[in-house]
Amino acid sequence: MLIFYIVLSIILATSTLLVIFHFNRKRKLKTHNYVAPHGDLSGHLIITSFIFILVGGLAFLFQFQFISFVLFGIGSILSMVGGAGKYEKK
Repeated sequence: MLIFYIVLSIILATSTLLVIFHFNRKRKLKTHNYVAPHGDLSGHLIITSFIFILVGGLAFLFQFQFISFVLFGIGSILSMVGGAGKYEKK
């Protein structure tokens, strides 16, 4: 059961990173200009959300369910705020 929780927290954290890399790849398109809502702060928000999700997984591992759900919620909100931008045509 311990290994299951470790694998679950790693899967959640890496899936967050894959979504982030997907958005970063789309930013490099030549036909569109991706505008981040908070500029350089977006990257910091996304990295912070990754840390919140990873720590939430570790809290779930040690049977702190309420704290882990709070950390997962904060991490998901931060990743949405950090990654929500818009595309503008050049």
